[in-house]
Amino acid sequence: MTLEIIGHIYLSDIDHDFEEVHQQLLRLRRPNYQPHQKIVITHEDHDYFFPGSVTGVVAHNFFKLIRYLDIPMSALVILTTHSRYKESIEPFVSHDRDRPEVHSLLVSKMTWGNVVPWINQINNIEKDIKFNAVCIMGTPRSHRVKLAQYLNLHNFTTIQYNYNNQSSPNISRTPPTIKIISPHNNSLNNLGIIYTMPHRTNQGWADIPKSSKFEFLANQPTPVSIQNSNIPNSGIDFYKNYAIDIVVETNFDYPHIFISEKTLRPLLAKTPFIMFGPAGTLTYLKSFGFETFSDCWDEGYDTVEDPQERFIACTKIVKEIAEWPIEKCQEICQTLKNKLENNQKTLLTYVDNTFKPVYNSFKVPLSDDTY
Repeated sequence: MTLEIIGHIYLSDIDHDFEEVHQQLLRLRRPNYQPHQKIVITHEDHDYFFPGSVTGVVAHNFFKLIRYLDIPMSALVILTTHSRYKESIEPFVSHDRDRPEVHSLLVSKMTWGNVVPWINQINNIEKDIKFNAVCIMGTPRSHRVKLAQYLNLHNFTTIQYNYNNQSSPNISRTPPTIKIISPHNNSLNNLGIIYTMPHRTNQGWADIPKSSKFEFLANQPTPVSIQNSNIPNSGIDFYKNYAIDIVVETNFDYPHIFISEKTLRPLLAKTPFIMFGPAGTLTYLKSFGFETFSDCWDEGYDTVEDPQERFIACTKIVKEIAEWPIEKCQEICQTLKNKLENNQKTLLTYVDNTFKPVYNSFKVPLSDDTY
């Protein structure tokens, strides 16, 4: 049976223009859907989540709309970077025959597109270690602000980092509120749609210290932006100078794993890393065949659910690494050589054998940069 793709919906669009997504779905609505007819939903964005829920605001709004339009969920194929997406849509599944086909992918098209320019550099990176660690922080979020405060307080000479303290205009700390999305379409007004600004994340976990171990950062000034001249804004060949990457992922207090180019960078550059990310991120990476570094330092932080306690556990490893002599860093990188090469190979194999075939099989356009 030949698959018939009758349309594509980019789920992040619902956050910018709910009515446009509504109109797209109206055009794709059929009296009946044959088993081979599918609407492909691409979910490549992080989301806002209420405490205790794995169902994000975007998914909530989308499936409210799907039910309103009486489109069967079995007609949907969902390509997502949400590691718990099948679980997150359970509130909307009426029976087993009406489940969508879900493909949970390690990376999104956008993320891999950001990584592709580095591919030509990866075989030219030969370690010439001058510093213990590097830390590259992007748009300011609570965990990055706190880590910048921590690094600034300790002034480690063995760790170099970038920090940007300029907030993106697309980030909102305001909790989501109910809002009528389409005032000109009265039939949609009672759907229970939740509205938030684009690109929200849960930011409030660090606001009130719960223990003395975290309280010491409460009154630390936020550092000004730091652009280290040894850490360029493009490329990854500079990784040759650093033994370890302190990865500060997009999200920290989050109910599922979100992998961005921040994690792919050390995998490609054959560099060991510690992870400032949601609990379970290392476990999730291992499920794809990647190896982590519990033989070099304690990775117990990955199982710590409380974000403040996890942050403290991560900084404990940062401090430990910062105090190592450079010779130990060089020795560890040499010892890990086979593991690091395996990680790079695993990533490239996954992209060629899983990621690209899935996108191609459902006719999702991939730009030239994605290849």
